[in-house]
Amino acid sequence: MLGAAKALELSPHLWSDYIYRGSIAPINDLEPWRSLLEKFGNMVASSTGWCGLWQADLLLSGNDLYLIEINPRWTASME
Repeated sequence: MLGAAKALELSPHLWSDYIYRGSIAPINDLEPWRSLLEKFGNMVASSTGWCGLWQADLLLSGNDLYLIEINPRWTASME
């Protein structure tokens, strides 16, 4: 795992409440998620055969993580 980013908090927007507003990185307080995320990353890499950088969007709700999508490319949020 190279890093993690957090989406900026939602705020009222003229077009929609669900418009992406950007991300902030790096996130250093990944405990207790680091081990789980590393296992997830290893599982994705071994089951897909992907080499190189890829990105996953996850939603944290309470103490549960939900996978939203996986992209086989570098993500803009890491810039």
